[in-house]
Amino acid sequence: MLRGAGGPADAHKRLLEYLKWATFAVQMMADQISDADLRALMLTRRYELLLSGVGTMRGTEMELQRAVSDLVDLEVNQRVDVLESAIKELEAYKDRWTSLGDLIVLDTNFYIVHPAELRDTDLGRLTAAVTPGWGHACAGAAARR
Repeated sequence: MLRGAGGPADAHKRLLEYLKWATFAVQMMADQISDADLRALMLTRRYELLLSGVGTMRGTEMELQRAVSDLVDLEVNQRVDVLESAIKELEAYKDRWTSLGDLIVLDTNFYIVHPAELRDTDLGRLTAAVTPGWGHACAGAAARR
């Protein structure tokens, strides 16, 4: 709605729509990502400038309308590009980790019960005792290394 020719023609209304969109995006991501990532993705310096000028960026002069509209366009386009890039990066991580197969996470209990070096431990045998079928999968993975 904000990107391209869509959205309100009045620049101040477009600015308000952008701020509404940015606020919604921050609310949706706030408990999912770090504050630093929120600042990098959404709460940029230009966002702060647009927010601080919302009361003064009002008027009918063509130059003001164009300047406000251009700033909103620039920020929206950059935010969309950054968000799309972040989505691609997350998908690449997801693909990387799902293609590995099952993961085993060893905590301190493992090292207390099995004092041998990890490289000397038969994980296939140990996991097969808990989860049937794992021994074959681990043995196959070890053979491929």
